[in-house]
Amino acid sequence: MEAVIYTIITNDGLYIGSTINFKNRCYKHKSSLKNGDTFPVYENIRNNNGNYKIEIILDLVCSDKKELRKIEEEYRDLCGANLNGQSAYTSREDRLTQKRNHSILKYYENI
Repeated sequence: MEAVIYTIITNDGLYIGSTINFKNRCYKHKSSLKNGDTFPVYENIRNNNGNYKIEIILDLVCSDKKELRKIEEEYRDLCGANLNGQSAYTSREDRLTQKRNHSILKYYENI
């Protein structure tokens, strides 16, 4: 499937995303901004007087959305994106570690 990795840049922030339909994704970002969504990227844009730039940084072909999200996560780490609200991809090993840590915390909360 054809896809893109894109950025939203403000004076003091960077968001990195991915999509298979860039035009539609831009529309959704503008709509979320207008509707008052409180995700970090939209709050940051509002704090920068609505000034932001959105652009494609990579055109690519992926086998599926999992691969696309994995590549997006690599770019987020590489570029130091600070406005993404959540990870695009978490490996199975990382999910198991998070689950294990959560279980340990719950155990000690109940003591």
